Amino acid sequence: KADHPDAIVLARLGDFFEMFGDDAEIAAPILGVQLTGRGFGTAGRLPMCGVPHQAVVQHIRKLLDAGRRVAIWDQVGEVVSGRLVRREVTRVLSPGMVVEAELLDPSAVSRCVALFAAHGWVGIAAFDPNTQHLELFEVAGELAGPGVADELARLDASELLIEDTTPVPSTFAALAPVTPLAGAVFDTTRAEERVRRATGAVSLDGLGVAAVPIALRAAGAVLAYCERAHIVVSQDLLR
Repeated sequence: KADHPDAIVLARLGDFFEMFGDDAEIAAPILGVQLTGRGFGTAGRLPMCGVPHQAVVQHIRKLLDAGRRVAIWDQVGEVVSGRLVRREVTRVLSPGMVVEAELLDPSAVSRCVALFAAHGWVGIAAFDPNTQHLELFEVAGELAGPGVADELARLDASELLIEDTTPVPSTFAALAPVTPLAGAVFDTTRAEERVRRATGAVSLDGLGVAAVPIALRAAGAVLAYCERAHIVVSQDLLR
């Protein structure tokens, strides 16, 4: 939970995925399940709720539709009676980072869109995790300007990524859930490194990103978010 403070952590315990503490209190009414509790030694009694692992997909969909992020803490080790089972976070899902067919709406496009404003321009990086296509472009004006709103409507974004120190325009609330990210992921040098690593390119020359340096910074944030979500990107994402 410390590694994923802004996500609902679903912990696999036998035949159930359980949620604890604040996560349980938030998730129970969304999922329509009963909130219970359990004592954990010196930690005291914690709220709990859970869902059968066979039905977890439909419950994850409900959490995503409510704009929540979900971290799956699954069993990855051998199950041996009387011994603790090794667990790892195997997937972090959010409204704009879904690739699992059973969680997708076949009639809708799912795009994760990062935005970064600088020098009178807004850089936009729109990533579709299913087609593995990353679109980069820049719009003149401010983050709250009409040009950005028009582009976001065109893209039909499922999730918006912005720097955590940037005020969120009021218009964004009606468009998609907003996820703030640390300013470091929008750093130019880190963005260039991530794009080179993702595309397998030795140099950014020839990728067509030199003309959109602000959008490149937004692309760095999208790729960092993919890493966090355990999504491997295709080398031809800038095709």
